[in-house]
Amino acid sequence: MTLLSSLFIYDTGKSNRMKLNTRTIKIISQVLFFILFAIIISLSYKQSPPDWYKNLPQALSPLSLIITLIADKTIHPIMLSSIVVIVSTIITGRVFCGYVCPLGAIIDTADYIFGRIRGRVGAKLPAFLYNIKYSLLIVAITLAIIGSTILLILDPLSLTSQLFTVILFPFFNTIGMWLVKLLLFLGVSPFSDTVVFIEKELLFELSPVYRFTPFILIICFILLLSIITRRGWCRYICPLGALLSLIGTRAPFARQLTDDCIGRGACERLCRMGILAESGMQTRKSECILCGECAFICAKEAVLYTARGKHKTDSTNRSKFLLTRRTLFTGLGIGFLSIIPIKLIKKKDTVIRPPGTDRERLEKLCLRCGLCIRVCPTNALQHDILHTSLSALFTPQLVARVGPCSFNCNLCGRVCPSGAIPKLTLKIKQKTRMGQAEIVRATCLSWLGETCMLCQEVCPTPTKAIITRHRRNHPEFKGIPAPEVDKDLCIGCGYCENICPVEPPAIKVHPLEFQ
Repeated sequence: MTLLSSLFIYDTGKSNRMKLNTRTIKIISQVLFFILFAIIISLSYKQSPPDWYKNLPQALSPLSLIITLIADKTIHPIMLSSIVVIVSTIITGRVFCGYVCPLGAIIDTADYIFGRIRGRVGAKLPAFLYNIKYSLLIVAITLAIIGSTILLILDPLSLTSQLFTVILFPFFNTIGMWLVKLLLFLGVSPFSDTVVFIEKELLFELSPVYRFTPFILIICFILLLSIITRRGWCRYICPLGALLSLIGTRAPFARQLTDDCIGRGACERLCRMGILAESGMQTRKSECILCGECAFICAKEAVLYTARGKHKTDSTNRSKFLLTRRTLFTGLGIGFLSIIPIKLIKKKDTVIRPPGTDRERLEKLCLRCGLCIRVCPTNALQHDILHTSLSALFTPQLVARVGPCSFNCNLCGRVCPSGAIPKLTLKIKQKTRMGQAEIVRATCLSWLGETCMLCQEVCPTPTKAIITRHRRNHPEFKGIPAPEVDKDLCIGCGYCENICPVEPPAIKVHPLEFQ
C-alpha cells in the first residue's frame, strides 16, 4: 500500500487528485487491515479447521518474535511470519505503523475525535520523550534474558487482541443479545433465519464473562495520550515502534522534498508524529510512518515519498539515531531494577493452567494476546492478576467457578501463536491432567447427610473420576452415597467445582504441584 501511494506521487508530480489518493490509500489500508484483524479474531473460536489463520495477526509482531526467542531460545513456526514485517521495514521504514497496525487505526480514529476538543495539532511535548519507547524496548529485552516476557502486554498487536477480547466483543455480544430479544418482542419467530443467523454466527455461545483487568487502564492511558497529542502512544511508548524505528533507520524509501519547498512550516505543525523541524525541511526519518499527511497539506506539492537521492533536496538529514548511550543505560538500569520485584513477588502457585501447559514456559512464551481467553467456549480461561507472580501477569488461568475446561475442546492450544499452550489433539487433551480435585468433607452436602451427587453426574471422563462411596457402617448416614475422587482418573477439568451448589465450593481443583 505504501509503495503504491508513493508511486502515485512520484509518477504524477503535482497532481492534486493523486495527492488525495496518498492519504486515501492509507485510510483504506488501515480500514481493510482492521476489518481483517477483527474478522480473524471473531472466527478464531470456530472448532473447524484450518487453524493457521487464527493466530496469524498476533504472530506478525517482530517484537514478540525477538522477546520469546531470547526468553525461551525457541521459535514457533507461525512466529516467522513477522519476517515479512521486518523486510518491509528495512525497505520502507515504519510502514507497518502507518498502514497496517490495528492499534494505529484506533489511535488515528481517537485523534480525529479528540482533535475537535484539543485542536487539530495537539500539545507539543519535549523531544526527549521519544526516548521512552527505546528504554522500554531495552527493559523488555533485559527481562527476556531472565525469562520474563511481561512487557509484551505493550505490544500493539497484543493490546488490540485484548481490546477485542475484553471490551469490544463482549459489548457487541450484549448489543446482539438485546437485538435478538427485541426481534422476539416484535413477534419474529425464534426459528427465523434472521434470529438463527444472529445467534449462531454473530454471537458467542454464551455472554463472555471477564474479570476486571488492569489492561483496561492501559487502554484508558492510550486514549489519554490521544487527548493530549496526536499518535502519543506511537511517539513515546510503543516498544514495537521503537524496534521498527531501529530496523528502518536506513530504509531507502523515505520522505523527500523538491526545490519547490518554501519552508512555510504547515507540514511541521500538522505532522502526525511530530518529527519535522526547520519549517518541515528536516525529518527524523526513523520515526516517520509515511502517512502522507505532509504531502496532502503542502501548498507547493513539494513533498514526495520515494527512494533517497532521487531529488535535489534531501530531507533526511535529521535522521538521528535515538538509541543514545543515555537511553541505553536508562533502559538497562530500569531492566535490572525490575528483576528484583519480578523475582521477589511470588506466591504459591494455586491456579490451574490450560491443558498441557508448562508453567515456566508459559511465562517465557505467552504473548499476553488473550486469544486463548477469547476462544474458550466456557469462559473458564481468565487473566492471571498477581495470583502467582509478577512475571505471570496477564497469562491465562483456568477459573473453574466461572466455567470448566470443556472436555471436547482444544482450541486454546490450536490458536496459541507462540506455543506457550501446546497444541494437543482432542484425544490427548482429554487425557491430560491439569490438576486434582479434592472434596472438602466438612462442607460437602453428601458428606453432611443430604443427597447430592452433582459432581459425579457432570464428570466428563469416560470412567467417572468421581466415584460413589456408600457408608454402610455409618449409623446416621447409612445408605446415603457420598462422592470421592479417584486420583488416577481425575484430570482437573473443573466440571465438579463449577457445578457444586455450595459456596465456597465443597470440591476444589488444585494444580498438581499443589498436592
